[in-house]
Amino acid sequence: MKSMLLAYLFELVDRNVRFFMHLEKINHEFYLDAKGSDKVAFIDEYKVCLKKQFEMIHVITKEIQRPGEGPHLELLFSQIRSGISLVGRLHSEGLHFLPRPSEPVELERFSRIIDSQYIKWPETLKETSQSISFFPTEDISETVFKKSALEAFKDEINDYVREYNLTREALSDSSLPHIIGIEASVPSGKSLHITIPRIDSANPARWPTLLHEIAHHIIADDFFDSCMLDDFKSKYLDMSPYVHNVFQGDDKRLSLWLLECWCDIFATFVIGPSFFFSQYAAFLFAEPSCHLNPQTSQNYPPAALRLKLILVVMQHRWKIVVNHDLYKLLSEALNLYRKVSVINSGPDISYTQRDIDGVYQLFKEFFLGAFFRNETLDPSDSLKDVVKQYFRKIEDIDLNLIDEMVNNIKKGYPVPSAKVIPDKIDERPTSLQEILLSAWIYRQRNMSQDVVDILSTNKSDEECYTEILEVFSRYDQSILRSIQVSEWFQLFFSKERTYSNDAIRNHSYATPGGMFVDCEIYRLLERKNVVVSPLISLEQIGSSSLDVRLGTSFQIFNRTGRGFIDFTDEESTNTFQNNSKSIDLDFLESITIHPGQFVLGHTMEYIKLEENLAAEIEGRSSFARMGLEIHMTAGFIDPGFEGVITLEIFNAGTMPVVLYPGMRIAQLRFIPVNTPARAYNRKAEAKYKGFLTHNYSLQDKDLEVKCIKEEKLRYYVKRTC
Repeated sequence: MKSMLLAYLFELVDRNVRFFMHLEKINHEFYLDAKGSDKVAFIDEYKVCLKKQFEMIHVITKEIQRPGEGPHLELLFSQIRSGISLVGRLHSEGLHFLPRPSEPVELERFSRIIDSQYIKWPETLKETSQSISFFPTEDISETVFKKSALEAFKDEINDYVREYNLTREALSDSSLPHIIGIEASVPSGKSLHITIPRIDSANPARWPTLLHEIAHHIIADDFFDSCMLDDFKSKYLDMSPYVHNVFQGDDKRLSLWLLECWCDIFATFVIGPSFFFSQYAAFLFAEPSCHLNPQTSQNYPPAALRLKLILVVMQHRWKIVVNHDLYKLLSEALNLYRKVSVINSGPDISYTQRDIDGVYQLFKEFFLGAFFRNETLDPSDSLKDVVKQYFRKIEDIDLNLIDEMVNNIKKGYPVPSAKVIPDKIDERPTSLQEILLSAWIYRQRNMSQDVVDILSTNKSDEECYTEILEVFSRYDQSILRSIQVSEWFQLFFSKERTYSNDAIRNHSYATPGGMFVDCEIYRLLERKNVVVSPLISLEQIGSSSLDVRLGTSFQIFNRTGRGFIDFTDEESTNTFQNNSKSIDLDFLESITIHPGQFVLGHTMEYIKLEENLAAEIEGRSSFARMGLEIHMTAGFIDPGFEGVITLEIFNAGTMPVVLYPGMRIAQLRFIPVNTPARAYNRKAEAKYKGFLTHNYSLQDKDLEVKCIKEEKLRYYVKRTC
């Protein structure tokens, strides 16, 4: 009971923290220079509400962990449910007053990968398959518009025009012109519009839910109004009283239930087990408000039934799931939702739980028969041909590989690649399915426990909130970076390797006295003395260096009106940072560096050095010959460093240079050193450890800068007094 309560509490923390992160992003993008404005005050009011709720969360955590069972635990379930409902109201009733921050390029990347790698569009829809658009909204549930989000309004305009024309004709007034309505061929009517709650637009773990809405677009509107519905009715309608009790002869409701479940199963095949978790989280967020109108909610199957159906289909397709810790996480999520749905159920539902259990058994038999040919066949061969027509591929799942990816996330690494053979350095790109599944396993298994542990300490509310925000921020960055880099990995990855592993694996060498050479670099990677994620190609290993690639994020700087940078002056520091723009490039996009221009970039690879190993970074000569400097002066990398390496890129040439992410832009040389007393990763004051993207200069964090700043302030106060 208590473990279930803590899992439910974590979902409330997730909603609360993601809301706060969304507000921070709005403030950063729109109001950094607007201190004291009404919009900033509005955002601050929002934050006060969320932080007050977090105080309740902190207290509830302590209440749950109190010794003993009792009725107070049931009360806490209702309290958490009310908290989630409150966040939903804050989302839907207040966010429309604030502008929407920019969406991460990975959201567009997600739709492109789904479109190009997973879904096979029917012939009638091929012209729209490249036009999936995701729209963050203030609603807390997802919606699909198969033509245009304004289609209903366009119909009203046409009715308005038609009424005008009829009135004009009735008056026999030929002097007024005839007005033509909006044609159906308006370009916006060719796109698929899917909404997503605003606070989840930068949360990749919640994106699998969008596959359900895409499925609504792929099958015909009358799919379950014709042959499929007749097929179901002929087999099951007269066989069970449960179907009659639930639907009472209402074919429309029955077809809606079948359609929703079909879309769930379709999404499960496309994106894998992560869809179950994503739907589970979506249902928890939306459920309290859905049951405000029980009559309307009866048009859709209960969420618990849908989750059970997704789970049974998943077990059939990926049999390995049953014997893995993943199954425990799936079962725990389903049990929690069942508990919550009992609390949320409204008094006017006309059918019983026994009826729903009976419908589930019939739906299970129907959908397994509709999707699978034979239960004895290998899962990869058991799909019916009529179902295969919708998919380009359905990924197999190597759960041992997933475990390794989860461990990478736990260590703070991105997971765009995976070992082809354990304990070897050869890697392959990970799929979207694998990345999102590893993200959910980490979230349910590790991240939720980390949050509870933070809440269980004696730290203040503010300290706990700050620490939990860092946990969520790191998680999002790791998954977004993984999705981002995996697409580049797919581009560069080739099964035809020209590099000879044997040549460097079997090469004999003496104990190094200076810089490492290729065979030694290979061993460093093999033994994980050096972590490079991703290692896209062994061709990156040179005779005495390792090539690294250009990442996807850049900081573009503008001239300031102040004319100087003074890190002892807070206003100057803020002006320096605010007069720059961070950009993230999408797949195959480029950045142009003009003569005299300086930008910050970063390596695509996440690097981790052991404490007895240092490195140096240098630009490749191919770029130097164009006048491009890859690092200004900061070429040394301390023992124990980990993170992406920030690149200080300057064009000293006479021509603009176009750069693409993924280019091998620099090279690392490795140097053995004695283990220092305080390696970089052990320094509390280390400013640049563990970053997944570039970062500003943090010189204002240096001790001497702080001392000068404090002394200047003391001297100024003394003089003015």
